[in-house]
Amino acid sequence: MKPVRRSELRAAVMAALVDHVPVRTAVRPPRETAPAVSAPIGPPARILLAEDHEVNQRLALRILEKGGHHVVTAVTGLEAIAAWRAGEFDVILMDVQMPEMDGFEATMNIRAEEQGTGRHVHIIAMTAHAMTGDRERCLAAGMDAYLAKPIRASDLLELIRAAMMKPVAS
Repeated sequence: MKPVRRSELRAAVMAALVDHVPVRTAVRPPRETAPAVSAPIGPPARILLAEDHEVNQRLALRILEKGGHHVVTAVTGLEAIAAWRAGEFDVILMDVQMPEMDGFEATMNIRAEEQGTGRHVHIIAMTAHAMTGDRERCLAAGMDAYLAKPIRASDLLELIRAAMMKPVAS
């Protein structure tokens, strides 16, 4: 009914986008979420989701939770680096365009800190950039894989499964 409240419109759009699941109307989702009860696709992973766009973040959270993964969120490149330093992650899903520090710079910082430690976290670029050369630019920045938006659940879960299968030096 008119007039439409922003929170009601957002909840309706999110419900339509995310398998018709009711959505909280909080401004920001919680920083950590518990794994979903549904059957995981592949081994459960501890994932850092660096995404500043609220709708994209919620969509990715729903997909990952349904896949049985544990997710920590960050909305800037600086937050992503701080979360990576504070926790152990199997995979980082890195948006390319974020405030304060973009995904390219955040990835390069993480890779620089990994130098000489034997650590290597799998970083998957998530970006709306789908032009020729964008994939190569992500890989050149140190990202391990590339996922174009809009995100398809099957593609995202398959990239995470593949990342979990690759050996990582520790």
